[in-house]
Amino acid sequence: MKMILLAEALGTFPNACKGFYLYKARQQVIAINSDLPEGIQRIILMHEIAHAVLHRKASGIKPFHDFALFDEASTYEYEANIFTADYLLNDAEVLDLLNVAIRIDNWHLR
Repeated sequence: MKMILLAEALGTFPNACKGFYLYKARQQVIAINSDLPEGIQRIILMHEIAHAVLHRKASGIKPFHDFALFDEASTYEYEANIFTADYLLNDAEVLDLLNVAIRIDNWHLR
């Protein structure tokens, strides 16, 4: 995708920046907080790639903080989260979990 990917130590304190996507002068840059566990870095990376794919023209610097992960008030964040989940989650596992949830809901309705 011709992006620059940076891994930078951005801290582990509350509200530390987890990562961001920047598009400026026809250059795309994603920075990921290297202080985070590898699994979380993978999620953040996919979230930022989602912004690159879905929201490139709307981008300035959009820092990613914990509170933004489930921020459904922002359409861009919601779309990036859906993109990330679709990429990272196994379809069969998601369907199994949905079927369990439906069975539980049906049991509660009795």
